[in-house]
Amino acid sequence: MNQKERCLKFIKDKNIEVYNNIINDDYITNEINYQCSKRHINNETIYKLITNIIAYKNLYKINNNTECILCKVKKQHSITYIPNQMIKNNPLIHLSPGKAIDNSCFFVCHHFILEINKCIRNNNKFNIVFDFDMYSFSRMLFDTELAFKLSTILKDIYYSRLETIYLIDAPFYIKPLLQMMKNMFSDTIYKKMKHITRQEYIELLD
Repeated sequence: MNQKERCLKFIKDKNIEVYNNIINDDYITNEINYQCSKRHINNETIYKLITNIIAYKNLYKINNNTECILCKVKKQHSITYIPNQMIKNNPLIHLSPGKAIDNSCFFVCHHFILEINKCIRNNNKFNIVFDFDMYSFSRMLFDTELAFKLSTILKDIYYSRLETIYLIDAPFYIKPLLQMMKNMFSDTIYKKMKHITRQEYIELLD
């Protein structure tokens, strides 16, 4: 019995309902394959990750064939996976909240998960590029709850996949603001953030 088979047996014995959710879900199957390929990871950890994925998929109404609700009506999104852009061989998810039309928590989180899933379908890791262009201080304060939800999603279901969060041209007050909000954004996610200029970003691109 290989690692994946042992993992699936563990999940089936622990919770048949969770196991039944896995069988016909290509994304979760792919995630189990990836997690089982890593060293020093146990079945309990994988089980917890899978239950988190299922919970978020249910919360944000995502299944194998889901298309973004707002993309269907051609609303502009501020979160985009661009397949041909990489840093250190890892693809990028671009966040440009200053250009967003709709910042409702449900729709942004729904689209965020879909774009990341699209990205990691054929990639093990990914980076996030957070562009502060046109992002006002008042808008940031308004988006505090959204920022918390996005960081929680990253921590709960994508932490081992996320390589770096690049903060492009962050205003001078962002560093102390993030330090003050460290607990809210989770120390693990905070440690993955890196401040860079737009020119440094251009030079980092593969």
